[in-house]
Amino acid sequence: MPKYQWEPTAGVSGRDRDTETGRFIKSASVRAELDRYLDNSDPAKALAEALRGSRPGRVAGWQSVTRSEAVRGAAALGFQGFFMMVCVAIYTVLVQSIVLSENIHASIFQIAAYTVLLCFSLFKTGSLSKSIFNAH
Repeated sequence: MPKYQWEPTAGVSGRDRDTETGRFIKSASVRAELDRYLDNSDPAKALAEALRGSRPGRVAGWQSVTRSEAVRGAAALGFQGFFMMVCVAIYTVLVQSIVLSENIHASIFQIAAYTVLLCFSLFKTGSLSKSIFNAH
């Protein structure tokens, strides 16, 4: 298998260089060699070695992106729970303010309308909290 070295400063996002000739290698050639290597060995070990050996910057970048996504997702989930509690509290206040009068049908329809509004707002809390934290 040819020896490649990752050059992060070459090109826009970096390129592979052949260590024997010093020439840049097409990404299709690198992928073909990687596929050939994966076909002939244990896939998990080959993938780990390929990630460690040829492109060390990509693993660290992937780890930091994954870590920040997890933190943002957890914060969004916490805020979603907070928004749900706020929605239920508002619903409770609205339902308690309903006065049961002579016209029971109007009171029932008012409770039903508040319940529909509660369901809609509960479904929107997830997208609201994800958009606040940019966690998608």
